[in-house]
Amino acid sequence: MKEHGFIARQDEVPNILSGAQTQFCRPVKLTDFQPCDFSGGSEWLFRDKRDCWNDVSTERLIEKWCPFGAPGDLLWLRETWHQHYAGGILGGRPCYKADGNCDGSGIIKWRPSSQMPHWASRMTLEVLNVRVMRVRDISEEDALSQGIELIEHNCFKNYLIDKDWFYDGTNKKSYGAVEDPIMSFASLWDSIYAKRLLVWNLNPWAWFVDFKVIEGGGAKKV
Repeated sequence: MKEHGFIARQDEVPNILSGAQTQFCRPVKLTDFQPCDFSGGSEWLFRDKRDCWNDVSTERLIEKWCPFGAPGDLLWLRETWHQHYAGGILGGRPCYKADGNCDGSGIIKWRPSSQMPHWASRMTLEVLNVRVMRVRDISEEDALSQGIELIEHNCFKNYLIDKDWFYDGTNKKSYGAVEDPIMSFASLWDSIYAKRLLVWNLNPWAWFVDFKVIEGGGAKKV
């Protein structure tokens, strides 16, 4: 068993805390690729690892290359945070942006999740399952596990629409919505990754990681 830090997006933290999200998805990055030496020259190029996966078991693939670990590994959650001053000295309890502004004086500016040390993490996740597949192969069950927001009337949030709108003739204000949870996830994906040219329609490879919270969040005893 190994332990890794895991950077959660700001929108994911409340979902993980509440138990609404039990899976996360991240694109396969260039740094996840295996450099391959092409015959006839010394040039090293990056090639999609799937070219070399036919003779490697799924378990070995995940163990060797998945940046989020393998089943049984632990992920301590890293999120946007800051630390109170205690008695004029930096060293008070950590506060988390996902919870809103913290009460009290002497609050310093928010620190990015990449700068969160292990001791300040409030949640630990256990990896249950890891898959690598094309993002458009996602199932409805997977999409719902990503914590997509249910609006009402079996409609899910369209993350590409920022403005609220009225619908259904009920004068109830809600977000732009779609009926298909997969299309809701597709809009979430494009809202995050389209600027990196990893649009849904290009169907990039992605890591899908199922997890459970074992410390903090939903695992916290009341």
